[in-house]
Amino acid sequence: MLHQQVISVLELCRSALQQAEFVPVHEMLHGLNAFAILREVGDDASSRTALLKLPSSAGSDERLVSPRALSRYLLLRSAETALPLIAALPVSDAVKSLIYREFGFFATPGRGFETLFDLTNYSFSAMAKIATLRRFPAGPLDWEVSGLPRSWLLKVPRKRVSGLLSFVLMEMKGFSPALFTHVARHRPGRLVFLEKEIKRSYYQIIRSMELQPAVKGILSSSWFYSPEIGRVSPHLDWMPRFFEENGGWVSTMGTAPHNSGVFSRSPERMQSFKNKEFTPKLGLVLWPRRAALDWARRHEEFN
Repeated sequence: MLHQQVISVLELCRSALQQAEFVPVHEMLHGLNAFAILREVGDDASSRTALLKLPSSAGSDERLVSPRALSRYLLLRSAETALPLIAALPVSDAVKSLIYREFGFFATPGRGFETLFDLTNYSFSAMAKIATLRRFPAGPLDWEVSGLPRSWLLKVPRKRVSGLLSFVLMEMKGFSPALFTHVARHRPGRLVFLEKEIKRSYYQIIRSMELQPAVKGILSSSWFYSPEIGRVSPHLDWMPRFFEENGGWVSTMGTAPHNSGVFSRSPERMQSFKNKEFTPKLGLVLWPRRAALDWARRHEEFN
């Protein structure tokens, strides 16, 4: 089944690359390695906007090259390179299928997704990482291999620093490597906070972690993991409790920035903030390997 997906997606990518908008991009990048170029794209905006300089550095007329055609071309070429490598990845078959689906999306995104391919948009960084097998889709959540920055020890409330350090050393068995989860930013409008879907996503992340013996656990940071979030958004109350009840560690880590999405599609949270009834906090979650694996073994219904 997975082998057939490889063939189908490869055909989709090669067919898409025949589109007229990619001709000047192909001529401009002839001889350059798209996969290597995208490997340099990170979360910082400068790594994305640097791609806008490619036409001039390649001696091409930048007026002939659409930035979005450039971004899609790089994604499609990188997907071609990555496709033969996916079978050997230490991730679950379900995650492999989701990677193939992502690559298919690069080829046939449909209408309404144009802004996702904007080189100045964070979503392009997420797709660039997926295309170069540094970030992995698992439904409403993605993840990448990372670790807990030591500087974050100073961001949690002072009275909890010793508890966090003890948890890292005794339960996580170290600061890294760990699987850091993100909201899948490449699907606008998706309802990402449905409890069943989030748990299904974590299940696939854990099954992938099981294939990576060195990984010490799962960690994440977002406003919706804050223990206080249920007070203003009762439908999210389950999220921090889920980890606390299954062997994880949860705390706050400073104030959540306004561009974190905390007020997105929530006039209630915005009004509570304006009324000075709510100050959005970043939540920090650590979930040790042993505890996460134990939860997954008890919840095969999410397979």
